[in-house]
Amino acid sequence: MNKGWGRPEGWQDVKNVASKSFPCAHWGNLVASDRGWYASHNGTIRLCHQCDFPTFFGKHRNGGPVQFPKAPPGRPIASVPDGVARLYEEARQSAGIGADTACVLVCRKMLVDLAVDQGDVYERGKRFFEYVEYLAAKMFAPPQGKGWLGRIKDRGNDATHELGVMGEQDAMLLITFIEMILRLLYEFPAMLVPATPDAVAISGTAVPGNPPNPKPVGKVDGGARDEYPVRRR
Repeated sequence: MNKGWGRPEGWQDVKNVASKSFPCAHWGNLVASDRGWYASHNGTIRLCHQCDFPTFFGKHRNGGPVQFPKAPPGRPIASVPDGVARLYEEARQSAGIGADTACVLVCRKMLVDLAVDQGDVYERGKRFFEYVEYLAAKMFAPPQGKGWLGRIKDRGNDATHELGVMGEQDAMLLITFIEMILRLLYEFPAMLVPATPDAVAISGTAVPGNPPNPKPVGKVDGGARDEYPVRRR
């Protein structure tokens, strides 16, 4: 293994295989690979030409295609506070492995964390929809933003309070909505604000206006957390 960042090196007896493009779950981008190994029947392992990690391609017992590991839906968003960013990645990874109900539940939880990060006050016993309404009021554009929040809230409530499981379509749709909300609240504003000497680095991007040593704030389960500060407004 490479001592720098763990990239594999020196795979033995690598073969030339038919070139195939695919989203690499390890590298995080679309790649094309013609290196790997064939199985004797219905299987190929391909090495990503960027990271050298392997991806398996085959067929389900029902005949459908298999890619493992499967690249998670959505994409990383710049300038997102660490706590929210970790929840977003947890939702993406859950959807990527087919844990659709878990993905929906995480997306629902994110609405409370987003509202608090945008300036709402966490209080024990406060009703969930109040956080959603606060967040909706902060999203002045686009107008469809409130509809995105409503769909996340409703499907999350179904996953929490109703019998049964969520489907892949639910998970993919909510990930798409969450991605758009994060871009609206964090990524786009960061493009317009120049970095200043007192900026605090959040998820690798400098965002001005946050205190260098923020005090922990409350979280939904009532404990203290210090994953990300409440943004000053």
